[in-house]
Amino acid sequence: MKHIKDLVKEIDKGKDLDTNLPFYRDILTGIYNEISLLHVTMEYYVLYETLQEKCGEDKAYLKETLKTLHEVIENVFSGAEALEEGRLIELQEKVSLARKDVMNKMEILTMYTDKLQIYEHVANRMELRYEKDFSKTEIEPFVQQVLQYIFSGDSNVAINENIKDILAELPVRMARTKYFQLIENSMSVYKGSDKSAVERFVYMLETSAMLYKPENNEKYFAEIGEFVNELEQLSFGSMSEEEFRKLYNDLEDYGDKISEIADLYVDIQSVLNSLYSYLLSYEATVSADGSEIACREIICHIQQLFTNDQWKIVPDEISEKLVLTEGKQESLVEDMMKLQGVFSEITIGHKKELEALALIEDFSKMEIVQQLVSTSSTFVDFDLHEEEEEANEEYIIAETQKLIEKLKDSFKNHEMCVNRAIIAATISRFPVFFTSSKEVEEYIRESLERCQDEEERQGSINIIQMIMKQ
Repeated sequence: MKHIKDLVKEIDKGKDLDTNLPFYRDILTGIYNEISLLHVTMEYYVLYETLQEKCGEDKAYLKETLKTLHEVIENVFSGAEALEEGRLIELQEKVSLARKDVMNKMEILTMYTDKLQIYEHVANRMELRYEKDFSKTEIEPFVQQVLQYIFSGDSNVAINENIKDILAELPVRMARTKYFQLIENSMSVYKGSDKSAVERFVYMLETSAMLYKPENNEKYFAEIGEFVNELEQLSFGSMSEEEFRKLYNDLEDYGDKISEIADLYVDIQSVLNSLYSYLLSYEATVSADGSEIACREIICHIQQLFTNDQWKIVPDEISEKLVLTEGKQESLVEDMMKLQGVFSEITIGHKKELEALALIEDFSKMEIVQQLVSTSSTFVDFDLHEEEEEANEEYIIAETQKLIEKLKDSFKNHEMCVNRAIIAATISRFPVFFTSSKEVEEYIRESLERCQDEEERQGSINIIQMIMKQ
């Protein structure tokens, strides 16, 4: 068999492509399949242990997704016969739909997280209202400390990130006209870029401003939704200390709850991703070695443990089989990296040859598997393949005005303290709009001096001091 190094060299030189390209496809697909099997094994095992430690606590929101996952696992790994093409496509589609469902739920959780962060911002600036005595920080020395922190970054990127971190916490004392002007300036930066870049920026601002509503947002996580609805009805200006303490504790509890749910969905999505890449790279005739047999046995046993719903500890004789997989991934990844070195060259430079050999669809699948296996993009969406359009001035102006109108409507429905939190959250997402260190200094000083609410100002200072100590 031709060595991988020689194969890559020949493809790089455009030699014998009619035989080398199918051979390349076969080898890389086989490597992807073996790596995917290892990933399914480890991630499915870890998922079970994570849930087993919680003794199967009632997690109704997971049941539908887990049911699909277990059914596909059983169909793929429990039988001795190879999957027929029709059945394989059916299972691929089933896993793809499950991935999209998890992505939708993560979008909903992200929406709730962003909303809780806005109300946490408000609460942090109210806390000192209920303190009989608190120390006050002099503004000018503090401004100099913040400047020193910001410009201690070892690159422009680091400095800009420091600026954004501070902007998110400073008291907001800015005219709406100035704020909307900053939005217009930030959007204008995207003139001439792809429309998708504008959409991503608008999405980021809308989520930060509590404007974005994902599909099915009222269908899932009803308890969290009810709590957020209660937050939106609160009157922060007339809140008693008892009401505030409850609010503070509830914000922390629900934040932890969302984090726990999101972590579990990340674990489940990792299994789904590996299972999807396994199915996309599936080969009907593969000679299984000891590690592959061990993987299948582990997967089937874990699936049975899930199905029995008794949450027993994984038996030693099963966990010990993991030893048989040690070291295999390293050698596979090494070969995979060598082959992937010419992948783009093949798909771009040899497109005609791929079409002539009827390999376009195979390489499209391999590109998806490559993203699943080689990157950390757990929630990558493979349906976004529309041809890019340029964002011209007319498009930018229209999108800017739509966003500003949404913000204006939102501001009408919230108290000033919530609106200020929204402005702080969105400003920190803008491209840095200062042109000199002097402008940064003046902005920080004015934000603090214009804030006549001592509790809010000191609350902001306290948070920024914590950031600078990290």
